[in-house]
Amino acid sequence: MLPESRAVNVAVTWEESCCSYPGRSCRRFDWEMYLRGVKLVRYADDIVVFAKSKRAAERLLESCRKYLEGRLKLKMNTEKSKVTSIFAQKNFKFLGFCLGKNGNGIFIRAHRKSLDKAKKTLKLLTKRNRGRNVRRVMQEVKVFIRGWIGYF
Repeated sequence: MLPESRAVNVAVTWEESCCSYPGRSCRRFDWEMYLRGVKLVRYADDIVVFAKSKRAAERLLESCRKYLEGRLKLKMNTEKSKVTSIFAQKNFKFLGFCLGKNGNGIFIRAHRKSLDKAKKTLKLLTKRNRGRNVRRVMQEVKVFIRGWIGYF
């Protein structure tokens, strides 16, 4: 359930010289945002910050940039960073998932590009001109599908 309608999509680029263990600074960022009462989702260097209004989201984007660049000495990619509504945008993509809102409510599913990539991989695995045993091909397909379904 996602009650917040605005998201600040922040993409951070690590500078290798910032510290010996980048995860430590990310935990500091997470803790700082928690203390401020900001809801966020982070995986490695991809961060989505949720806000209730566009104005609040713009302030959070600037606040995050100042904190990441000032205190943690990390460089924020301004080309990828933006304020957007996850419901107004047709398909809000994050880590291969698509989030949005339709007539039935809020949905989370695999993004179209992720599905296309999976289909392409399956076609490659099941090509007839590979000259492989059917059991071996099916084992490879089984491993791929199990991993893909496990992620999504």
